[in-house]
Amino acid sequence: MTAANFALALLLGLASQAQQFRDAVPACEADRKHCFGIELFVVVEGGGPVQTPSWIAKQIAHANRLFEPVEVAFELADVHFVSSTWAHVHSRLDRDRLGRRERTPGRIHVFMVRQLDDVDIEGNLLYGVHWRDRADTAHRWIIVSARDSSSTVLAHEMGHYFGLPHSSYDVSVMNKQPRQVPSWPDRIFADPELAKARQHRDRMITAGFLAPR
Repeated sequence: MTAANFALALLLGLASQAQQFRDAVPACEADRKHCFGIELFVVVEGGGPVQTPSWIAKQIAHANRLFEPVEVAFELADVHFVSSTWAHVHSRLDRDRLGRRERTPGRIHVFMVRQLDDVDIEGNLLYGVHWRDRADTAHRWIIVSARDSSSTVLAHEMGHYFGLPHSSYDVSVMNKQPRQVPSWPDRIFADPELAKARQHRDRMITAGFLAPR
């Protein structure tokens, strides 16, 4: 196979895989008042994406369940593939550079990588992070690690995106303190967090940072 034919085969294969991601995530339910598009950037390594369409579908479905009380839902607006150069995000500069690319205004930009290092604790790994570009904090995005085996990481990072800090509410998905009850899949947003998320939702829409479908 020539280099040109190989490149074409790779391109066609990625186009097919992008469609698999789109097909895996349903559109927002019609009765959800605010529907926001996720623009997904997936690292490709070893000839394929670092995670599966079903994985991102579970993440978005769980976020939709937790955000239902604030009349917010998410759907997959577009899928892009990113070089294996970004498979392992080591540093703050890596996080900045990863998000500094052409992105569609009004969407929530999510980057899926293989490994995400904790920049504050050497040797520690993270499941996800809500990140602001240090050169322009108005520009922000979410990075998720493919190593996460639960369905809650995107919902947690979306909580940050909608203005929520880490919390001490026992029921909250924003509370990272180790505890058995409730289990991660059963954690939700506490009522004060829901109120804050509604306010932040409206501010982002008014400012043009988010464009509902």
